[in-house]
Amino acid sequence: VERVRNGGVFIVHDTYRRRKDNSLVHVSISTASLRDGSNTIIGTMALINDITERKKAEEALRQSEIKLREIVEHSTNLFYSHTNDHILTYVSPQTHSYFDCEPDEALIRWTEFSTENPINNIGFDYTQRAIDTGERQPPFRLELIGKKGRKIWVEVNESPVVLNGKTIAIVGSLSDITEKVRVEEEVGKLRKAVESLGEVVFITDREGIITFINPEFTKLYGYTQEEVVGKVTPRILKSGSINKEEYVSIWKTLLNKQFVKREIHNKSKSDKNIIVESSMSPVLDEYGNIDGFMAIQLDITDKKRLEEQFLRSQRLESLGTLAGGVAHDLNNVLAPILLSIDVLKRYATTEHAAKILQTIKQSAERGKHIIKQILSFARGSEGERGNIQLRHLLREMEQIARETFPRGIEVHCSIQKDLWSVSGDPTQLHQVLLNLCVNARDAMPDGGSLELMAENIIVDEHFAKMQYGANVGSYVVVSVTDTGTGIPQEILPKIFDPFFTTKPQASGTGLGLSTVHAIVKGHEGFIDVYTHAGSGTTFKVFLPATGSAEIVRTEKVTVEYPNGKGELVLVIDDEASVRDITKYTLEMYGYKVLTANDGSKGVAMYKEKQSEIDIVITDMMMPVMDGNATILALKELNPMVKIVASSGLTTGSQISTKPETEVLAFLAKPYTAESLLKTLHEVLTK
Repeated sequence: VERVRNGGVFIVHDTYRRRKDNSLVHVSISTASLRDGSNTIIGTMALINDITERKKAEEALRQSEIKLREIVEHSTNLFYSHTNDHILTYVSPQTHSYFDCEPDEALIRWTEFSTENPINNIGFDYTQRAIDTGERQPPFRLELIGKKGRKIWVEVNESPVVLNGKTIAIVGSLSDITEKVRVEEEVGKLRKAVESLGEVVFITDREGIITFINPEFTKLYGYTQEEVVGKVTPRILKSGSINKEEYVSIWKTLLNKQFVKREIHNKSKSDKNIIVESSMSPVLDEYGNIDGFMAIQLDITDKKRLEEQFLRSQRLESLGTLAGGVAHDLNNVLAPILLSIDVLKRYATTEHAAKILQTIKQSAERGKHIIKQILSFARGSEGERGNIQLRHLLREMEQIARETFPRGIEVHCSIQKDLWSVSGDPTQLHQVLLNLCVNARDAMPDGGSLELMAENIIVDEHFAKMQYGANVGSYVVVSVTDTGTGIPQEILPKIFDPFFTTKPQASGTGLGLSTVHAIVKGHEGFIDVYTHAGSGTTFKVFLPATGSAEIVRTEKVTVEYPNGKGELVLVIDDEASVRDITKYTLEMYGYKVLTANDGSKGVAMYKEKQSEIDIVITDMMMPVMDGNATILALKELNPMVKIVASSGLTTGSQISTKPETEVLAFLAKPYTAESLLKTLHEVLTK
């Protein structure tokens, strides 16, 4: 007031005043002088405003700014702001950690610190979108290079500062994610390694729920990631080889953080039986606790099948050695008996005694014949070897069958022109044909059809992998097919065992097929069997070709097979091994393949994808729905469908000849890659 009286015009100052209740209030006092017309001070005037709340707000803002600055300056992130012209106006003190320089220097050198210059390219576009839209942009990654050449990865976050609907500045932050990027790269490398691994890999959580599978899982089991993730492993794979006790034991071992290795029988999506060698182990977290489980599985289905064939072959060899010794001793027993009979006949004085001696002689002769079969089984092939034309043996066997077999059995013989020769003993090979034909006759007590066939064939790598004892090269294959009772699946593995027979007592020795097996093996060949109960049986004997076949072998192996052009082939076959090798071969030569394990599933699949499927290959002997029924159903869906029939039991003669079931070609099993590809090419280009 004094200053106003002494000439001041208007003075404002803040101070505290005490209320009546003795509390303090923060006020702003504005004091002014009052003057008359001659500018003489005649008094003073004061205005008092309560600014307590404003002062509190100002203090709160100041404290907030202090706290915010502390957060910014002590954060591991780097904060910055810049104008709409991309000019930096502020950089927090963390520039030393990010750029190896001080904040002031960073303001100058900002554009030099990035491999992707933030003023250009990604950074410029990213910031410009924030300026133009006035909206916060999603974060992006950037690799920065510091003053000393040190590289780091950062995550950039920017937000626009908007005033009255217009962006006036940009504030942002950088987060150092170098370690995170490194870990992601390591995980990425590991994932690529797992995905390219030739073995099945899958991971589960602690409860056995699948959380990850690699592509090999889908390839082996047929399930996609969407179908199995979130499912329990044993249930989805329908594992039936582990009983409850073993299952509990496996889990107990895994929960004790120990490794488990087991042979497990699983089933694929198409119900194919798969044998795997499974290695299971717990997955531990950083604290050593079990976070889940990992299994690595190797498909050993083919290996186990070959092992079974090898063990059976070894068993037959061992039995052959034993049989040879027994036969030798029995010959020594029978020799004096047979010699003594002729001597005793001279002393037989009655007809009754002569009959008894004749009975003894017949029994001894029968024993001698059995011993001869045992020796053939034990030694395989014996006698002189030479080049043989099987055509003559087949014609001779055809004549014997026509003359001696029941009239209700029709005999057919089909021999390829220019049949290659084989090296062998004609007597032994004649015995092979005779035994197979006699078995075929006995399988058709009510009559039927016996078909003999011989043809040249090139066994390629795909075929050789499917059959134990087969090698890549030229063979002559002799087929003996009947339409009889067939062989039940449960006894099929035993048919080549010596002394195993299903015939009535005294009707067979059980040495026929074991002798056949030994002779064929002795000729470096192999046998394949195709049978269905009630539908007949085909025995295929493969013998290595000789002579001119060597030239043919070279030409055939080097020939280029016709490739597909992406056509979709539906393969219907109940044999998983046939489906798999056919699918693999066709895909290798440019086709796309769908498979079904029986006729009904094949028809359903064709109905669903009829417009995409170009051709169907169907087996003629299948459960649920056989080949003829499948062909009829396919023709009903599409009369113009292209169908190739396949069977190991026939050469096409048993396929229905009705117009509605016509097929365009026939593939005799086992077929090679060459015959498969040529047949498809011919049908598709007709």
